[in-house]
Amino acid sequence: MRIAALGFHHETNTFQSVKTDYDAFAGYEFLRGEEIADQHLTAKTSFSGYFRAAEKFEFDLVPLLWAFTGPTGTITKDAFDRIAGEMIDLLKENGPWDGVLLAQHGAAVSEEYSDMDGEIARRVRQVVGPDTPVVMTLDLHSNISHEQASNTDAIVAFRTNPHLDAVERAVEASDILVRTIRGEVRPVQHLVQVPMIINIVKQPTAFGPMKEIIDDVNEVLQQNGILSVSCGQGFPYADVAQMGVSFLVISDGDMDLAELHAKWLARRAWDRRVELQNDSPSIQESISRAIAAPSDGKPTVIMDVGDNVGGGGTADSTHLLSEAIDQGLNGERSLLMSLFDPAGVQLCISAGIG
Repeated sequence: MRIAALGFHHETNTFQSVKTDYDAFAGYEFLRGEEIADQHLTAKTSFSGYFRAAEKFEFDLVPLLWAFTGPTGTITKDAFDRIAGEMIDLLKENGPWDGVLLAQHGAAVSEEYSDMDGEIARRVRQVVGPDTPVVMTLDLHSNISHEQASNTDAIVAFRTNPHLDAVERAVEASDILVRTIRGEVRPVQHLVQVPMIINIVKQPTAFGPMKEIIDDVNEVLQQNGILSVSCGQGFPYADVAQMGVSFLVISDGDMDLAELHAKWLARRAWDRRVELQNDSPSIQESISRAIAAPSDGKPTVIMDVGDNVGGGGTADSTHLLSEAIDQGLNGERSLLMSLFDPAGVQLCISAGIG
């Protein structure tokens, strides 16, 4: 049993003005063939899960390409064409295949494709045809689309934030793929997109309303005939049509069953929509509370969720700094913050100390 494994993984912040070019991938993590095994065999990634699954389920895994860089701006057309083109060429040149495993993010956007992950899935399906199973893993912060679902046999998304279960979900995806190839199951998946956004401060899965949603997911997983259940939290910094919360349920040959459970999960999430919105203090209140906090030698940490570097933010927002100045922060209290502003640094160097 020969199974191809590929990944073109990116979390795209479309509000970021700096585009993500080919060199951003080439200079970060762009691996081919055995290079992927060298880096991921014992890691905590989807590819690591694929390698472990190959040993567990006794199939021949052929890693072809892995392209990854951190959250940044929209992927340039040149970068997409070159990386996606190489992926598809490798898939064609090294076939035939019994199945394909994709390791995508689910929130990638290029200049040409607002649903880049869906376009990758479509191109892979075009190469291998309708009868070769294609299974894809996604990040929990995925904007799952109908294009992605219609061009894969199964999608399995992470269920934890922070993301601690990439290996487990990849093994789960591989299990579905292998059983599909052997004719033991016939996965069918139903996707429901919910018109809501989960604020970033409410996205941790260990507590609060998001934990309750994952508890619902786990409840559906226990039902007869269900192969897998995924919740896409959505990635709000990708301003695209498919952005938002989604639920995808995979059953063994029963689309009505998958639809029933996906709609139930969607209704349960919708009922929690108010709890999932931001209730954090304003910038003005945050600075005021920080100034008034007891001076016990410990810092007060303020997170600017609108300029989230972990989500591709530019790290150049000065709103907190401006408010601190307006409130007269000085003397006993000081503010330490990081800014990405090369031109500003040069101006400071030129001005000198004084």
